[in-house]
Amino acid sequence: MQKSHALRRATVGLMLAGSLSLGWLVQPQVATAADGTNTSAAPSQDKGGGGQGPSIESTSNSMLTATAEQLTRSQVLQRAASWVDKGLVYDGGGTYQGYRRDCSGYVSMAWGLATPGLVTGSFVPSGAAISISKSQLKPGDALNNPGSGSSGHVVIFAGWTNDAQTSYDGYEFSPSGVKHREIPYPYFSGYGTFTPIRAVNVVDDTPTPVRRTSDITGDGRAEIVTQEPDGGIAMGVGDGNGFSNYHRITGNGFADYVNTGRIHFADVTGDGKADIIVQEADGGITMGVGDGNGFSNYHRITGNGFADYLNGGRMHFADITGDGKADMINQEADGGVTLGVGDGNGFSNYHRITTNGFADYLNNGRMHFADITGDGKADIINQEADGGVTLGVGDGNGFSNYHRITTNGFADYLNNGRMHFADITGDGKADIITQEPDGGITMGVGDGNGFSNYHRITTNGFADYLNTPNIQFVG
Repeated sequence: MQKSHALRRATVGLMLAGSLSLGWLVQPQVATAADGTNTSAAPSQDKGGGGQGPSIESTSNSMLTATAEQLTRSQVLQRAASWVDKGLVYDGGGTYQGYRRDCSGYVSMAWGLATPGLVTGSFVPSGAAISISKSQLKPGDALNNPGSGSSGHVVIFAGWTNDAQTSYDGYEFSPSGVKHREIPYPYFSGYGTFTPIRAVNVVDDTPTPVRRTSDITGDGRAEIVTQEPDGGIAMGVGDGNGFSNYHRITGNGFADYVNTGRIHFADVTGDGKADIIVQEADGGITMGVGDGNGFSNYHRITGNGFADYLNGGRMHFADITGDGKADMINQEADGGVTLGVGDGNGFSNYHRITTNGFADYLNNGRMHFADITGDGKADIINQEADGGVTLGVGDGNGFSNYHRITTNGFADYLNNGRMHFADITGDGKADIITQEPDGGITMGVGDGNGFSNYHRITTNGFADYLNTPNIQFVG
C-alpha cells in the first residue's frame, strides 16, 4: 500500500487549443439558498448531465498551471461522499466550496483539482487524468463521457457491486442532485459513451469498502415496520434516532402471515433497498422487490423445500458473505446453522457454517444476525439465558471470536421477541433495540463491539406489538 507521509503537490499543466464550447442547458427554476442548497423541489432529471460551467482553463491559447494535492483513493471517496445529502442544486454557474455545482465540478472537487474545476472534455486533454481500461478501474477513478455541455457527464467509480462487473457503486452530480447509487457499467443507456479515466494525482491505498445499505428506503438508516391486524404493512421512516412519516406500504393481502413470524425484510436483490420475503405454507419462499416505499414483482425464489422452518423462527436473512445481497440462514434441528448464498434472486450453495453448538437457541427467538462490527459481513448474536448478549464475528462464511458484548442486564427480553438489532443511526454498525413493557422503544447505540447511550426513541404507542413477531427493524 502506497502512503504519503506528507501531502505532496503535483503540478498539472493545463493547455487549451481554441475556445471551449460550454453548451449551456437551460435549468428549471429552482429556489436556491445562498449556500447552494435546494429550497424547493429538485429538477426531475435523475440521470446524465445538465450543462457545465466555465472550466479553470483559459479561453485563449495560453498555458495555465493548476496545482492538485496528491490524494489517496480513500480520500477521493470521502470527498465525494461529503456532498451527498447536502441538498445541493445543479447549477454550472454556481459554486459550493469553490467548485462548480455540476457533474465535472463535483468530480474536480473529489479529485482535489483547482477550483472551480475542469469540464468533461478537458480532464484527459489537460493532463489532469489519463485513459485506462475497464480491468484497471479502482475506487476513486471515474467513468467519463467527454461531450461538451449537457452532452457530457462524469461519475466517480467506487467499486464493483458484483463479480461479473456489470454494475458499480458510483457518485455523481445529476440535475436532481448528488447521488450515491448502483450504476450499470459503464452508465445508464441513452446518455452517450462513457470510458474509464484516472486522475494522475490520485495514489493507491486500501479504500474502506463502500458501505451498502439494506433498509426499506435505501438511505442507510433502519426503519420500523409493523404487520397490522388487517394484513397490511406499515412503515415509520428512520431518521437516525427514531421514526416519522408512519404510513402503509402494502395493501391488506398479508393477513395469513400475521403472528406467524413468516415475513422478513432484507436486501435480496443487492440494490440497497430491502425486499419483502415471505415463507409460504407449502415451504416455498416468495419475494416482493423493494422500491424504497413498497414492493412489487412478487415471485417465488425457491422451491418448496423449507417446510421444516415454518413458524419456528429458525429462518433468517442477512448478508453473511458481504457482497451486498442477503443470504438465507437456517437454524437446523441439531443446533447447527446452514447458509444458502444469495445470488440476487434466490439462493444456492447451501452448506453448514457452524458446528451443532446452538441447540439452546432453537425456537426461542434468541439468535440474530446483523453487522455489529461494521465490516459489511453479518455477525451472529445470541441472547444468553443469564440475560447477556454474545457476539460471534462474521468472516463471510461463518463466525469466530465469540465473546460477550453486554452485561447480564437483558433477562427481561428473553424468549419474547422483544430484542432486535439493526443500524438505526446509519453509521454502518448495528444498534440494539428493545421493546419496553409500556410499548416504547429503547435504543443502545452500537460501537462495533457493544452498545452505549441507551435512550428512548419512540413514544409508548407500540404496546400492541409486544411479544409478537409483528414488529421489525429493517436496515
